[in-house]
Amino acid sequence: MNKYVTYIVTSVFCIVMPLFFIAYIYWDVSQPKTGPVGNGIQKPTFYQLSPLFGTLLMGLGNLPVAIMRYNENKKRIEHDSHDQGRKEDAGMDKQKPGVNSLEKQPLYSILEIVDTQTGERKTLAEFDYLIEAPNWTPDHKYLIYNSKGQLYRFELETLESARIDSGYATHCNNDHVLSPDGTKLAISHHTQEDGRSRIYIIPIEGGHPELLTALAPSYLHGWSPDGKTLSYCAERSGDYNIYTIPAVGGTETRLTDTLGLDDGPEYSPDGRHIWFNSTRTGFMQVWRMNTDGSDQTQMTFDESNNWFPHVSPDGLSVAFLTYRKGDVAPNDHPANKEVEIRIMPVNGGEERTLVKLFGGQGTINVNSWSPDSRYLAFVSYRI
Repeated sequence: MNKYVTYIVTSVFCIVMPLFFIAYIYWDVSQPKTGPVGNGIQKPTFYQLSPLFGTLLMGLGNLPVAIMRYNENKKRIEHDSHDQGRKEDAGMDKQKPGVNSLEKQPLYSILEIVDTQTGERKTLAEFDYLIEAPNWTPDHKYLIYNSKGQLYRFELETLESARIDSGYATHCNNDHVLSPDGTKLAISHHTQEDGRSRIYIIPIEGGHPELLTALAPSYLHGWSPDGKTLSYCAERSGDYNIYTIPAVGGTETRLTDTLGLDDGPEYSPDGRHIWFNSTRTGFMQVWRMNTDGSDQTQMTFDESNNWFPHVSPDGLSVAFLTYRKGDVAPNDHPANKEVEIRIMPVNGGEERTLVKLFGGQGTINVNSWSPDSRYLAFVSYRI
C-alpha cells in the first residue's frame, strides 16, 4: 500500500511545485527593479517555462491513475481479507485432514452447545480436522455443518455424522442456511470455473444443486420466514453490500450502499428486519434495518469488532461473535483468535458474554439457535 501512497504524493508534488514557481516568477517580474538590472519588466518566455509546464502536466496526468491504483489495491486487500477464510475452508487449497489451512498447523474442532440461560457448555463431538458453522434443524434432531467443501448432518441422538450429497457443489464454504420449513438447504459453493462463491439450493436430504445467483462472489446468510427471499453479502464493482433475491430465482435487490464492508444479513423471525454487521462507523458493529433496506440502525457501540448477529427463534435475543479490541482489522474475521459469543436483547441494550473460546472464523457464521431458543451450537478449536 505504501508505494501507492508514494505515487499520489509524488503526483501532487509535481502539480504544486510548478504552480508555486510559475506564480513566484510572475510575481517577481512585476516588482520594480533598480540598480544594474534596470526598471524594465521582462516576462518569461514559454520556452523558459516549458520544464515547469511539463512537470505540471505529468503530475496532472499521473494523479488520477495513482488514486485509481491506490483504490484498486485497497479494495483487493479488503476482498482478499474477507474471502480468504471462506475460500480456503471450501477446500480450494486442497488442505489435508487435520490441518488448518489458514495456519498450516494441526487442528482439532470441538462441536459444542451452550445453555443460554445458565451458560453451561456441553461437548457433542471432537474432530481432528476443520468443521464449521452448525445450523440447527427445525425438528431439533440434527446440526448441519461444513467441512472440506462438503456438508454434513450430525444426529444429536446418536452423535454421528453423515455427508449430505450436494452433487457437483463440493467446494462449499461456511455460509449455509436451512429453509424455514426445513425441506431445503441453501449453500454457498465456489464454482470450478472461477473459484468464486455463488448461492445454490439443494433438498435437505441432498440432491442436485440449483444455481440461484449467477453473479459472484455471493455469500449466503439469511432466508426469510415466509420462505420467499434469501439475503446475502455480495461484492459488486469492488464493494461488499447486502442484497436479497427471490428464493425461486430472479433479479437481486441491493439494500445497502455505504463505504465499508456490510456482511452477515439475516432475517428476524417476524420477518420485519434484517440484521447485519458493518464497518461503516469504523469498527465492525451490529446493525438492523427494515427488509426493504430502510431505517438502518446501529445496535452495538463498543470498540470491539462484532460479527454475525443471529436472532433467537422467539425473537427476544441476539447472539453475535466478538473479537477483542485491537485484535483484528474491522473488516477481517480470521480463525484462531480468543473470541466471545455475546447476547443482547433484540431491541438493544446491555450485552452479556455467554462463552469465551478459541475460534472466530467458523464458530457461528450461521444461525445456530435451537428451535426452542434455549441453546446455541458453535465450534471451538484447539491447535
